[in-house]
Amino acid sequence: MISIYLSCLFIAFATALPRVDKYDTSLENYEIMAEIEEYLLQFSDYQKPQELTSFWESDSYKDSLIGAKRELGLEENTEITSEFLDLIRQDRCGNSESKESLAFSAVLKWPNKNDITYCIDYDNLHPTIPVSKQVGIFEQGLIDWNKYANFKVRRVAFPKGYTKFWKFQLACGIAFRFAPKYHDYMHSGSNYNFDGRGKVLAHATLPQDGDIHYDMAEPWATDGSSGTKDLYSVTIHELGHSLGLAHSRERSAVMYPIYGYKKKISSDDINGIRALYG
Repeated sequence: MISIYLSCLFIAFATALPRVDKYDTSLENYEIMAEIEEYLLQFSDYQKPQELTSFWESDSYKDSLIGAKRELGLEENTEITSEFLDLIRQDRCGNSESKESLAFSAVLKWPNKNDITYCIDYDNLHPTIPVSKQVGIFEQGLIDWNKYANFKVRRVAFPKGYTKFWKFQLACGIAFRFAPKYHDYMHSGSNYNFDGRGKVLAHATLPQDGDIHYDMAEPWATDGSSGTKDLYSVTIHELGHSLGLAHSRERSAVMYPIYGYKKKISSDDINGIRALYG
């Protein structure tokens, strides 16, 4: 009798979960759904149901899943595919679909396109990459975006004397810095901490703030060596945010949210930056 009951319970549990492509065991299915929920909690406006229920049946889960698939350029439905799972397991930008959809409901750009300022936070640069290489990459990113849009940038000295760390960046314009895992003190708000090595590589705030933070825990490099994260590829992406661009759904674009070794600004990126600055 007990064995029959357990068998029935197993079948009921397995069928209650959404089918996930080739996955057909309840344990693996559950682990995958938990993985998706964790992703949505981090990168969407998903709110975990308060009542004890199957979270995948909630409207919040379904809406957030559709939004997450939209951000990744996938078909906008609640189907779980191996392609979707592969994408959410990759490293990416920390800017989320929910925050961007809210922020970009209005056009955000620097008000004076002829005087966009930036500075280098020399107290918070990477300890093993030569400073000259880091600064060169930051400035090359600005030069490369500037090739395709009508704006001007100038470097200013890193400001001193503010009691609140995040106020430095307001006086700075676009600020470049590496940050530790816990660095809410670098922001005017909370919940901006990194997640350790892997997944989130960097994030950026929007005009008229523009701060760019690189996760110090990542294996950064400038030579494309195996097992490292390319500083330029991440810089050109985050600078797009600092100039006012949202994520792109085009996988060839530098503004696609998933990390890739990219050196060339795509036509989709160019259309976006020109829409802001001409």
